[in-house]
Amino acid sequence: MANLTKSKLIQLDRVLSILVGMANWAALALSPVFARFRRGAHVTPREARTITIAKFEGIGSILYAIGLARAIRNAHPGAKLKFFTREENVKFVERFCEIDEIVLLKTESVVQLALSWIRAVFKARSDIYIDLEVYSHFSALTSLATFSWWRAGFFRESANFRTGLYTHSVFFNSFRHITCNYLQIGRCLGFEITPTELPRPRVHDDESSKVRASYREKHPKCLLVAVNPNASDLLYERRWPLEKFATVLIAACREFSDAVFVITGSPSEKPYAEQLMGLCGNMANNRVLNAAGALSFGHFLALIREADLLFTNDSGPLHLAFAYATPSLSMWGPGDSEHYGPLHQEIHSVVETNLFCSPCIYQTSPPPCRGDNICMKNMPESEVLGLLLAKLRTASSVPSNSPRSAYLISPWKNEKYNDYRPSGVATNETINTPLK
Repeated sequence: MANLTKSKLIQLDRVLSILVGMANWAALALSPVFARFRRGAHVTPREARTITIAKFEGIGSILYAIGLARAIRNAHPGAKLKFFTREENVKFVERFCEIDEIVLLKTESVVQLALSWIRAVFKARSDIYIDLEVYSHFSALTSLATFSWWRAGFFRESANFRTGLYTHSVFFNSFRHITCNYLQIGRCLGFEITPTELPRPRVHDDESSKVRASYREKHPKCLLVAVNPNASDLLYERRWPLEKFATVLIAACREFSDAVFVITGSPSEKPYAEQLMGLCGNMANNRVLNAAGALSFGHFLALIREADLLFTNDSGPLHLAFAYATPSLSMWGPGDSEHYGPLHQEIHSVVETNLFCSPCIYQTSPPPCRGDNICMKNMPESEVLGLLLAKLRTASSVPSNSPRSAYLISPWKNEKYNDYRPSGVATNETINTPLK
């Protein structure tokens, strides 16, 4: 059977919506029975011995989910932390010391998905199950299927749709940063969540050494700039046109001689990266290099960590740059930089176009443009080039061995909100009532 692509998984998820609705109303009808058993539960949330965090899609979202795991670990160090995710994400999650056990879900075919799901549900069962998927019917149903004592997850338009599936339904606020939303779940479960450092994926010494030998040592006087022209198939509309990428790279090579640009990408993204190389022409012979498909995942992480700058679309590598404190320049159109972009603007810069329909991807599917992403197409090369050159000049003035500061995440938008109580919580008994 053919592999399940992300688009096919999304279609399958939509089919489950009717089943999820039935399960939700059944759980609501039985909530008095569940509440009676829960009052005699062997643990309260703050006494939990095992906690599962579920996140199936997106390197950036998984990174912030690990941030929630670290915050819970700081508040409740005795608990065993499990992470429930798709098999393709395991190589990323296993690089974090915050996670004690990984529960994987195989999704290569419908049959494999079903069998893997049955096994994973039993392994994922914990005292607390935290579902960080916002739009997935499958994930909400999985939360209920674990029969964990305490289940926390998000709702958006209405609390009623998922109130029966979770014991703690938390309002997902699209006007707050994603890290605020994730950490708010920890607070609503009763944990003392405080600002914490965003975890950095481990990079092994041999991986760093190979990247240095391949790029630093061959170009000792040049800044190392990682270039990510890609975006995952969750939404290709996030990609800035290759012609514009090429125009900016060629101009940057002409105006700034002390930089080498390394194009990144997975093996499946190699043909797309080769198109960019072709557009760069002769300039690509020595100043623009193509590493797409040539690096292992560990070497890719090492490249992002070693780079002096990341030049990228709104995509997963950008969030890795946040973790490693690698300066970045990112382009945003369908996505909202206030919701998913950099929390700290000192070393991270964004370019956005002020179009009526932008941002859109958190509000509608498919996007209003149906693939004609004018928000990215209308982004002027001159503005991007000016910011890129400014960041290159700034990077050239910073010693290569300068320490990089930690990237702090917080449950509050800023420190003036640090005294408010958890809110936006819906339990089976009450709606929008803060936990005591």
